[in-house]
Amino acid sequence: MGLTRAKEKLYLLHTQSRFLFGERRALPCSEFLVGIPVETATRYTDPLIAKRMKEKLEKKPKQMRLFDNS
Repeated sequence: MGLTRAKEKLYLLHTQSRFLFGERRALPCSEFLVGIPVETATRYTDPLIAKRMKEKLEKKPKQMRLFDNS
C-alpha cells in the first residue's frame, strides 16, 4: 500500500536485530530491500546507532601485561 500511495518519498525501514523469546537475534535484510538498485535509494543510519556500532568495532579487548615496559 505504501508503494502505491507514495508521491515523492518512500521510507523503507529495516531493523538489524530484535528480541525473540528473550534473546537478541540478528535479522538479515529482506530480499525486497536487497533488490532495490543502489542508485535509486539513499541509505540513512541513525547517528546514535552509527556511533554505537563504531565504538563497538573500535573496542579492543584489554590484555594483561606480563612485564612493565616503562
